[in-house]
Amino acid sequence: MKQWTLIRTIFSSFATALLICTSLQASAVESGQQSWGKLEVLVDASQSKSLEDVTKSTFKPFDSNEKLPFSESFVWLRVTPQNVEKEQTLFLKILPALIHDVTVYVPTAMNPSGWDIQSYTTEQLTKPIPIGSTALSQDIYVRVNSTLDLRIFPVIDIKENVDLLQRTSETYIVSLLTILSLASLLTLARLVLGFNSFSLVLFTFLGCITTVAFVGSDLLNLIVASDIGFKSEIFPVALTGAAFSFVGLWLLLANNLFNGGIWIKASLVYLLIFGMIFVGSFFDGNKAVLILENIKNYISAILIVSLFLQALKSRHLLAKASEKLTLIFLIVFAIVPLPSAGNFYRPFVEAFNSGNLDPSSFLFLLRPLLTLMLLTLAAWSFEKLRSERISSLKTELNITKSNLESESSRLDLQKKFTAMLTHELKNPLMASQMALGSIRDRLGDEDPSIPRVNSIHHSLQEIDTIIERCAEIDKYEQGYIPLVMESFPLGDLVCLMKASHPSERIYTIVRGTDENFVFRSDIYYIKSILNNLLTNALKYSVAESLVELKVEYKTSTFTSELQFSVSNEVNEDVKLDPSRVFERYYRSESAKNQSGAGLGLWLAQSMAHALGSHIQLTTDRQCVRFEFSIPL
Repeated sequence: MKQWTLIRTIFSSFATALLICTSLQASAVESGQQSWGKLEVLVDASQSKSLEDVTKSTFKPFDSNEKLPFSESFVWLRVTPQNVEKEQTLFLKILPALIHDVTVYVPTAMNPSGWDIQSYTTEQLTKPIPIGSTALSQDIYVRVNSTLDLRIFPVIDIKENVDLLQRTSETYIVSLLTILSLASLLTLARLVLGFNSFSLVLFTFLGCITTVAFVGSDLLNLIVASDIGFKSEIFPVALTGAAFSFVGLWLLLANNLFNGGIWIKASLVYLLIFGMIFVGSFFDGNKAVLILENIKNYISAILIVSLFLQALKSRHLLAKASEKLTLIFLIVFAIVPLPSAGNFYRPFVEAFNSGNLDPSSFLFLLRPLLTLMLLTLAAWSFEKLRSERISSLKTELNITKSNLESESSRLDLQKKFTAMLTHELKNPLMASQMALGSIRDRLGDEDPSIPRVNSIHHSLQEIDTIIERCAEIDKYEQGYIPLVMESFPLGDLVCLMKASHPSERIYTIVRGTDENFVFRSDIYYIKSILNNLLTNALKYSVAESLVELKVEYKTSTFTSELQFSVSNEVNEDVKLDPSRVFERYYRSESAKNQSGAGLGLWLAQSMAHALGSHIQLTTDRQCVRFEFSIPL
């Protein structure tokens, strides 16, 4: 972590030094430039006007903030030299370098009504082109063509000044590309050393923004030295890709801060929109960029509103300093403009036209690198926040592990205590039952003590039942009663139930099948569930009333199942709460006069869930029915 901090510091210092050097070089543009004239523009939407028609048309003052519809129109520039003290040859340079061809119409000196026409292709536009002499004192017309709708920055002056501006802009672009390349290499190293989604999206953004700067300059034309027609196809894809990954970085950082809050998840729709624009740029780049510019005016406000709503909802996640710092970065990120080609060249043209680099132009010159600096800080903030939360999570895990170990030790002691208690209670209980049986054998049937002896015997049996049930629950919770699925006939289960409950009050009904029917389940679990349900029915039903155990085979188009139900009659004053009857230790008010621990129905429901079933309670007048099904 310390090594990465050192690398970031070195990178930030190097980037700042390059920026200052480039800014100083840009400020070296000579300020004594002349006001050579004015520049006007005409958009020929019909694409059919001749030069004669153009000369008679009304032009409007050129505005570099206006996006010109090159893809659907012819764009004409009218250059009018004014206040010229001496004859000079004017040269034209258009930034960014996304113009396909330029045609210059210069009035001839010998014949004012004639025109000298010269066309220039893409590779020729890498250098300033001559557009005529100021001695003519007549309008010069320039037709500019491109397949993309652009904001262009034409520079018109003598060759020395235009060359100086071009060298300055190229130096700045090279410096910017160097910084972007270094940032890309550092991000790639982060990806190799420790892959994460933030580094991947950051690497994508840096690659796209580097492509935007490279394609929008003359460097690609100088390297290839030919007409690069596919620049108009590369540029929209890179521009929309940079915007898409920029929004992706914002959402990743916000999601990391708020742990996937509801308002941040809702903001994913904007990422989807930008993703669709990016995909659309492969088919119609010009339309994709137009849509991007229309929605980016609103996206900042929407993201900030979503961020504040989530911050209000998740205030507990903004306690640490790193979390508050990340929130500030997210707000700044939302305010920073999305990348565009004009961001790289407007400062130079403004400085050139004004004659000096004023403070506003100087700040504008810093803007292309502002995003990069913010990304460096955001990457640090992302890692800082993640490391702190991982550290906090590790601490919580260690505490939880310690608590689990303590709980495991406590449960182990509880298991040993329960086993010891069961054993110690069983011995005297068995001895008491044997002694009581011996006493009852010596007494005659007519002895008045027989009812008391039977009452004591019944109480000892209830104590034994409670002990057995507690022991069974302890084994079940400790995992000593695993689920074992096997096939067995229904008759075996019926025999086991009759042996466990020989009471004459219980009668068994089998419908839809017979006792030879073989099905697959855990016989111990089903036997335990039915034992608990039958014991509960015998205990709480009306005295001497019958208890029904019914097994019914049911089938439908898609499923077949074996349904078990236990029904019994209860007194009118018995009131059961279906929402609590299966709770552990729950006993209704009407059952308080009976012995029990409130564990039987809870254990039966737990075992039913283990079998993939669920016990349901239904009441009909004075009848209570518990039923569950085993899918076949």
